[in-house]
Amino acid sequence: SVLVPCWDIFVQNFARQKKAELASVAS
Repeated sequence: SVLVPCWDIFVQNFARQKKAELASVAS
């Protein structure tokens, strides 16, 4: 979103972390 870029960055980092956790668990 344009109004709250910090929130977008937070969401992207959170999603990336969760994907990494799922990948580590699945392997």
